[in-house]
Amino acid sequence: MNTLRITLNNRKRFVISAALAAAFVLLAGGANALATTNTVRCVPTASLNPNCTAATTYPTISAALAAPAVLGDVIVVGPGKYPESVTISIPGLSLFGAQAGNDAREDRHDPTKESVVDGTVPGNAPFIVTAPYVVIDGFTVQGGTAGTYPAGIDILAADGTQVLNNIVRNNSAGVYLSGSEAVVIEHNLFKNNSAGTGSYVGYGVYALSSQYLILLR
Repeated sequence: MNTLRITLNNRKRFVISAALAAAFVLLAGGANALATTNTVRCVPTASLNPNCTAATTYPTISAALAAPAVLGDVIVVGPGKYPESVTISIPGLSLFGAQAGNDAREDRHDPTKESVVDGTVPGNAPFIVTAPYVVIDGFTVQGGTAGTYPAGIDILAADGTQVLNNIVRNNSAGVYLSGSEAVVIEHNLFKNNSAGTGSYVGYGVYALSSQYLILLR
């Protein structure tokens, strides 16, 4: 059993060789090839995207997933606080928070502009990914201190997952990976992930039996 523990709390960068990074970005890029967009779903208002209608607008992220979402769908989430534990079991989904595309380590100081997914009330990880080629981009992820794997984002046998531009804070661990390959974790800010108890409390990223984990900047 291989265990990789990486502490990224309150640090900006974790650098690997450019050649290795490029190789696995291509592998994880399968998400883009796989995800042929079918429907854009908006949370909580249709005004977030011109492709959204009343029929594709939902009050919560979980409701948008239960619509049901299918491979290739995009879920756009506006600013606000979402007390949810979001389980993503459909491959090739892309979830974009209000700060999608904006590096979490640079000028992300206004909480009113953030899509905050908080796992405190449901008592579980804010995001649980169990399907391959999922993209989570532009959220604040917090309150993951309970559940089976207490962390901000659980990636469980979900190859090619991409975690981009997220503020991951105040969880037991930032990201928990198990049995997942070609995972890209890029441009995130890991901060104060040391709440609760357990063997991986205090780690920005904790990887168990996972290969080809890539952390880019």
